[in-house]
Amino acid sequence: MLGWIGAIGFVLAIRTSSFSYWRFGLGASAGFFVGFAWFYEAILRFTGWGPSYCLAAFVLFSGYGSLQMVLAAYLSRSLDSLRLFVRVIGPALAWSLSECLFIRPIDWMLGYTQSSWLTFIQIADVGGPILVSFLMMLVAALILELFNRERSISRKILVAAISVVLVLGNLQYGEFRLASIDQLVSSGESIRIGIVAGDTPPSRTFDPQLMKSYSQRYGALARMIGDREIDLLFMPESTIWESFLDLPHSERDAFLLDRNLRRTVPIMTGAVAIQQLEKSPDASGSNAVVLILPEAADIAVYEKQLPFPIAEGDLFPSLSWFWGLQTKRERSNETFEVSIKDRIRNLKVLPLICFESISSLFVGQRVARSEPDVLVEFSNHSWFPGVITSMQHRVFARWRAIENRRPLVRVVNSGISEVVGPGGRVFAETNYRESVVLPVTLKIISQNPTFYSQYGFLLALLVPTSIGVFFIRHTTGHPAEFSRFVINRGRTALLCGWGAIALSYSVGYVVKSDTLQALGIASGSSPNPFVFNSFKGIDYWANIPSLELLTTKARRIAVPVNAELFSKLEGQHHYHVAAIIPFAFAPVSPRELWEPLARAFFCDGNQQTIGFIAEALESDERVASMRLDISSNPRSSSSRKWNFRILCSPGDSTR
Repeated sequence: MLGWIGAIGFVLAIRTSSFSYWRFGLGASAGFFVGFAWFYEAILRFTGWGPSYCLAAFVLFSGYGSLQMVLAAYLSRSLDSLRLFVRVIGPALAWSLSECLFIRPIDWMLGYTQSSWLTFIQIADVGGPILVSFLMMLVAALILELFNRERSISRKILVAAISVVLVLGNLQYGEFRLASIDQLVSSGESIRIGIVAGDTPPSRTFDPQLMKSYSQRYGALARMIGDREIDLLFMPESTIWESFLDLPHSERDAFLLDRNLRRTVPIMTGAVAIQQLEKSPDASGSNAVVLILPEAADIAVYEKQLPFPIAEGDLFPSLSWFWGLQTKRERSNETFEVSIKDRIRNLKVLPLICFESISSLFVGQRVARSEPDVLVEFSNHSWFPGVITSMQHRVFARWRAIENRRPLVRVVNSGISEVVGPGGRVFAETNYRESVVLPVTLKIISQNPTFYSQYGFLLALLVPTSIGVFFIRHTTGHPAEFSRFVINRGRTALLCGWGAIALSYSVGYVVKSDTLQALGIASGSSPNPFVFNSFKGIDYWANIPSLELLTTKARRIAVPVNAELFSKLEGQHHYHVAAIIPFAFAPVSPRELWEPLARAFFCDGNQQTIGFIAEALESDERVASMRLDISSNPRSSSSRKWNFRILCSPGDSTR
């Protein structure tokens, strides 16, 4: 209800004759100050700054956030004065443009206020929260038109009819989508999961004993559920604060046993991706999610890409991600593939760490690339005071589930853990700051990426076009002049625009922008649209697979699979074609194609000889196993990574 009151209040305010941008901005700042009061204590705990500095940063944050509303007011009043757009469309268009244009540390939008009205927000799988914001503002403007004394009765009847059609049409779509999703969920494949939710306090000092007690506490809590009761166990962001990612297998196994984390089912848990953290109190690490397999022989890591504003890095992390400015995570996986008993296909899990679930475009593009079965958010809310932070954060989670039509599991320390279905329904949840193990039967459905997952970024491309039309119209005066301008200049503008799109793939490759590359591929006039041999997300020429060989004497040999390797053999070009290409495209090609090649090149032959490429490495040791590492495009900040383990004894290889 507060969202609708705010929408109607916005339209009323901008149409008053005594409207003042200063008063409007101060009122908006006060709203941000109250709604995000937790931000002050969060940066106080995160950064270690003094109270006065944190208060100043919070005041600036509130004032900056209010500028979006000021921008929306300016655009709306300008559209009203130009009379180019219908009066009722102006506020909705202006507000949507401001949500697209304005760069915010936290992407809070008007549409999020309707998270409890599930039927109304199902349209998010088409246009995300911005489309819901547009619809709310449009309906608010229509309602106010009914009370405009200058309008005739016939005009009011027309306005009322349009309002009813818009709302009922959206609700009808929502009912249809909810019914279809519920039907899919009821017949979906069942996966038994366990969620471990605890309540450990925050700590800015990396005290080894304190961090060990945290992981032991979570390990003991997880023992409340047996391995026979679940297929997969989730533990929150705060579980492991010690460095164990680079330990040898034997030491890693002892580490997990000591902390009660050695299980016969896969575990996904929060960890810190840094070497020797306990020996360097001033070291800075990144939050990560680790997949621990039952045999504890291999682990997979996902490192956080979107840091929390100010406290963990950039003031505008979403902008840094969009332009590919984050630090590259060399060993980070895009998704985890987990083998589940009695399930033919591996379960594909897309991990999100805390703040990452706030950005709809960030999550949507990752879903479109990897097509996961389930989204899992790992968070630690002990840094944030009060229940309001947990309530706001779970709002974002519900929207990510609806936008991408994927179930979402939230695993939270000192907060609210829950399981949200692809329609936004909550199937299971814990109490706030409750320490408990929650067993849940998760339903997996087969869904293609939604329209919003695949094309949500187009909203950012439509904004410059809309603003350009607005300013062209502003300078040409009368609507008739504007029409003549469009007719006379339309062909030239179309050709210039299409030419810019045609060049966008090459430009996008140079500046590492996946969005520009995708735009260029969409253009048939693009010069060499697939010049870099991109196939199903794998950029062959930019990708150099690498192998790590483990010999029978337990010695590890790193081998880059490149032309230098094959230059040691006769007919090097043929080996290049036969080996590098199958290895580079391994994630999207049949394993039966490239795995025998790997064994023939590096393993023992029928006469118990050393593989002929391994022999070229001048090693007298026989190869026992291999680890194949592949990234989709090392030049791109959004590069995906895969790891394959190949044993020289056929039938024992794993991914």
